[in-house]
Formats: sequence, structure tokens, C-alpha cells
Amino acid sequence: MNINTRECYRKGRSALTTYSITLNSHDFPVLENLHDAISHLGWRAKDENCLFWIDAICINQRDVQERNSQILHMRYLYEHAFMVYGWIGVPFDEEETHLAVQLMRKFNIVLRDELLRVCQDRLELDRAHHGQKP
Repeated sequence: MNINTRECYRKGRSALTTYSITLNSHDFPVLENLHDAISHLGWRAKDENCLFWIDAICINQRDVQERNSQILHMRYLYEHAFMVYGWIGVPFDEEETHLAVQLMRKFNIVLRDELLRVCQDRLELDRAHHGQKP
């Protein structure tokens, strides 16, 4: 695995640090960012009886052929998930957290607007196909 070590250091933490988690009674190594995500979101698995699909675990990241074939299935997983969590990392300070939340809100607006545009286009096509006026 190629990792750009210059990009791995943020505020004194190394993204190359590995931790061990238990999966099906076996130890499994994960990098610090995934460990942080599981630490922060893992309570949902117990309290809310949630299942998590984590690509870094479910896809062999070292096997390019498997990774490429599994990417094709990710759209289905996201479309049919009841809830999707996106992990952007542990907040280090209030300003970073505020900027991250602003970015997610803007992304949500863009996504909503694009979805509305696609639905309107589809409705117009359906009307035209059936000879109806807009």
C-alpha cells in the first residue's frame, strides 16, 4: 500500500498508527481514522442494533481487482441503506468542526437541488412521452 507520509500527520497524530479490533472473534488491524470512527459511532451497533458496512474492512484494499469489482456494488448499498454515516475525522478544534459542518450543509443543498432538477426533468420527459402539456 502506498501512503504519502507527508499527508498522514495532522495536529501531532499519525494516520499510520494501527489498532486492533475484533471481528468474528479474530483480531483485525485498522488505521487510526477507522478506529476513531468505530469508537465514536460503534455504540449505535449496540444501542440501535445497527449493522455497519465499512469498505476498508469489507473490501480487500490490497487487491485492486476485488476493490474495483466491489465499487460497482457500493451504489446499491448506499441507495438501499436506511442511514449512511460519513466520517470526516475527530474534531480537533471548534473552527475545524464548524467548517466541516458548513461543508456538509452545502453538499446537502447541492445534492437536494440536483435531485430536484433530475426529478423535474424526468417528469417533463414523462409528460412529453404521454403527449401531456407541462
